[in-house]
Amino acid sequence: PVALWDPDGLLIAAPVILCAFTPHTVLFAVYSTMKMPSVPRMRVVSEKSLIGCGTVYFIVGLCGYLAFRQRTAGDVLRNLGGSAVTGLRALYERALRLGYGL
Repeated sequence: PVALWDPDGLLIAAPVILCAFTPHTVLFAVYSTMKMPSVPRMRVVSEKSLIGCGTVYFIVGLCGYLAFRQRTAGDVLRNLGGSAVTGLRALYERALRLGYGL
C-alpha cells in the first residue's frame, strides 16, 4: 500500500522542505541582471522558479518512492547504505552526508 501521509517523519522532513525553497541568497544577483528590473517582474521570476523547483522536487520524490516503496526511509540519508558501502559509491555517500545540511 502507498502511504501518502506519515506524520512520524514530519519533523525530519520539515527542515529539508523549508531549506529547499530558499532562493534569497541569489535574489539580488538575479534582480541586477534583469534587462528591465522591477518588483512585479521579479515576483513573476520568483514564482516561476519556485513552481519549477517544487515540480522537480515532487517528480524526483515520487519516482524515488515508486522505485523503492516501503524500503524508503523518512530520512533520505538512511537510504544510502551506511558503513557497508565501499569504493566510489562510498565517496559519493560521504560527500552527500557532508553536504546535505549545507
